[in-house]
Amino acid sequence: MRSPSDFKKVEQEVMVDSVAYLQKTDRYREMIVFIYDESSSVEHHDLTVRELREVPGIVDVIIVCQPGVLRHRDGNRDRLVSKRKRSKANGA
Repeated sequence: MRSPSDFKKVEQEVMVDSVAYLQKTDRYREMIVFIYDESSSVEHHDLTVRELREVPGIVDVIIVCQPGVLRHRDGNRDRLVSKRKRSKANGA
């Protein structure tokens, strides 16, 4: 997810997908939802986890934030790149 407003959209998409995976086929009985939060909007995590855990068949929800600093390989050297510098480099 790239922005905090994406949380509700992702919740709805997961709910729709859960019907396809859990109710329309016998292949799956349970789901674990993994969300990569590129926006680092931790204030939305608890609500999203609670909402999705109420969906029948979803047994857990894991939300991971993008790290604030990443190690970047530059030739033969490693360097640390902050989240702010990555955003500027990506045009955000």
